Amino acid sequence: MDEWTEQAQLNSARYQHACGVLTDDGSSKLIVSVGGIDYYANEVDFVELLLVTEDIDFFADHWTFGPALPDRLKNAASVTTSDQRALFIIGGTRFDGAESQKVYKLFCSAVESKQCSWTKVDYELKIPTTMGLALAFPSLPMVTRGFSNDRDCLTGIYL
Repeated sequence: MDEWTEQAQLNSARYQHACGVLTDDGSSKLIVSVGGIDYYANEVDFVELLLVTEDIDFFADHWTFGPALPDRLKNAASVTTSDQRALFIIGGTRFDGAESQKVYKLFCSAVESKQCSWTKVDYELKIPTTMGLALAFPSLPMVTRGFSNDRDCLTGIYL
């Protein structure tokens, strides 16, 4: 039977963040935590934390900072592609409180050496969405579900 084992704590305690798993060839895996709110931070730290990406090195048992998310977000949907080569951050709530239509992609050319970067995807959601859920299927559109102005919405993204 598998058991849970406690690992290192994040550098910045957070909630309302997104996360995902990336791999390059199946042997190197990277667990990523993106954006969110620092529960213990003051207003200045709160602004900075929403840009933070962290990943864990299980062998060294510590989290390190990765590339900054291009936008300050919380409550964004996240999904890893079926081949686990890219992580998408979809929608979310921006620092100014507005819901986002943007989609960002984190791609690592080499997971083991953490050579990763964010890019904004050309496609935007038709409806700004927060607190979403996203699913990816091979050869099918990515499906997202979330809320826009307190209404439930469903959309598909072709990548």
